[in-house]
Order: sequence, then structure tokens, then C-alpha cells
Amino acid sequence: MAMYVQDELERYGQSVPDQFGGLYMDESTFVALFTTDLDRHRAALRDRLSGQRGWRVQRGDRTWQEVERANAAVQHILWDTRQHPTCTPSESACASASS
Repeated sequence: MAMYVQDELERYGQSVPDQFGGLYMDESTFVALFTTDLDRHRAALRDRLSGQRGWRVQRGDRTWQEVERANAAVQHILWDTRQHPTCTPSESACASASS
């Protein structure tokens, strides 16, 4: 049943990408993040999941699309500079991280 709940939460979230912030597991509960309209999303998911337990809706600060854009920007910076973010050029770990 947990896989069904996860799949439905993800499928619903993908249908509202401008508000869906992702999905994570908190102990035995799936947490679906949305930036706005929490009551509407909670009601829609309640209808979809008809009595299933082990999930909740919570406010997220940003959408998954925003997270992915930020990750891509960081990856681009790191790839272009070929420098590990925790190193300074004088550290030996930097030399091995950039090779």
C-alpha cells in the first residue's frame, strides 16, 4: 500500500508543478510539499487516496522546479570552475577534486 500512496502523491504533485515542492518520508509518513493552497491539495489527495493512511500535506518554501533549477545552476558553476566547494586552491583535496 505504501507504494500506491507514494505513486498517487507523486502523480498528483506532477499535475500541479507550479505548487508542488516534492515528497519525502518522515518515519512512516509520506509528506507532500506544496507552496500554496494546502487545503485544496489536501482535499484533492484525500479524494484520490480514499481512506489511505500514512501521508500528510505540508507547506514547502519552493517548488520542485525551483529546486531543480537551483541544483542545475550550482552544478553548472562547479563544472565550469572545476573546483570543489569546500576547498581553497591551496588545499591538497582541491587538487584531487578538480582532476
